[in-house]
Amino acid sequence: MQIIRQILLLLCAFVFAFIIGVHLGLNISSGRYAEEPPISTRSRRSPYFTVDSAEWMDNWSKVSSNVYLFSAFFDPRMGDNATVVRVLGLMRLRPTLNVTCSCLIDEAPAQSVVAKVQFLQDHHHAKYDGVFITCPYLPSNSSGPPRIVRVIVNGTETGTSKGILVHSRTPPPGDGLDSLALCVRPFYSGVPKLHDLQHFIAYYSQHGVQRFTFYSYSSRQDVEEYLWTLRHRLKVDFLPWSLAAAKNSWALAQNAFTQDCLYRHANASRRVLIVDLDEFVFPFPTRGGRLRTVAELVAQLPATKPCLVVRNVFWVRAASSQHQPFIFASLNRSRRTWPTGLRSKYVADPLRVLEGGIHFCRRFLPDGVRDRDKQLTVSQALLFHYRGVRGEKYATDTRMLAWKERVMSSPLMPKRDLWRRAAFGVRDSLRNSFDLLVRLLL
Repeated sequence: MQIIRQILLLLCAFVFAFIIGVHLGLNISSGRYAEEPPISTRSRRSPYFTVDSAEWMDNWSKVSSNVYLFSAFFDPRMGDNATVVRVLGLMRLRPTLNVTCSCLIDEAPAQSVVAKVQFLQDHHHAKYDGVFITCPYLPSNSSGPPRIVRVIVNGTETGTSKGILVHSRTPPPGDGLDSLALCVRPFYSGVPKLHDLQHFIAYYSQHGVQRFTFYSYSSRQDVEEYLWTLRHRLKVDFLPWSLAAAKNSWALAQNAFTQDCLYRHANASRRVLIVDLDEFVFPFPTRGGRLRTVAELVAQLPATKPCLVVRNVFWVRAASSQHQPFIFASLNRSRRTWPTGLRSKYVADPLRVLEGGIHFCRRFLPDGVRDRDKQLTVSQALLFHYRGVRGEKYATDTRMLAWKERVMSSPLMPKRDLWRRAAFGVRDSLRNSFDLLVRLLL
């Protein structure tokens, strides 16, 4: 009897140790992303990053009371006599500031050059609007692209900016351009939820998007952590968009973000799609019923059209969860397809667009072709916009379900942890066995 009791005690100790081991293992593996420590433990590192590990990170800076600057781009597309440095910023529009701007390029000892201030085209009548401050630049045979620019503001208010480093990207050798990139307007006030962002990226990855560029006015830590770990699997940029005055512009200075996206992708991506997190481009299947990706559709459309506009259709948005994207739960769409220019979005060639709008391209690089002939309304796709609007008539539509299997099987989708669930089951069974052994011993 004594031997049996000793065996039971040993077995009890083994079971207890096994339970503790399983419990510790579950706790250790319970973090969302094991590849990197949480951002809170990396407090000295900024959450922002770029695909090419850029030497610097653009951010908003204040020049004077109502003038703010974000980034600068070298633009030689118009030829040597019209080469410029484009500085992207935000300026008070209502009432309009009575100021002039000049530029000092590369800290040269020569006098500053007079700049042209051009407000970005918008119709929302906000207090602040995006601007291009265009600085003339005359390159010499011995000089390369400019490295740094300062903007000087004079008039009813004055100020001099800090040195802004100038982006200058040359074409990559061979066929090194990404075929399709995507930009999303700045995150704000807890948008997006993490699982909605995961679903968004999984969907567009299936559609051939090779690079994702995100901006953050404010974002949650779990979103920042997810994007930080995602950079090992995809080409991802995550840029700061922290500017208090942006709240007094339309949609956090959406038109300024649009220009930064386009100019940032020049000589990096052939085409750039600009959408919000609740907008999903849906290419129609081929006549044979084969699913067609956004990248495939764009490649089939005329390369002579630098701006491909996709018309909008609203959907009543259903609730989402980690394993149920709202695009597959939402089955009611509006009967109306909105016309080009109203709620539409577009895919642009960043090298041939001078100014992108929110719903269509505004200005193009001059080449002898009329601007209106450079824009094409795409008939083979629609923009599914998951945001119900009052006054619309709705109909049942299940077309998006054709993509469900592909998206749900994407390695980028959050997975149900079957091993973890099984481990919990083993732990619970062993706990019951442990209780039984204790009763027998007592």
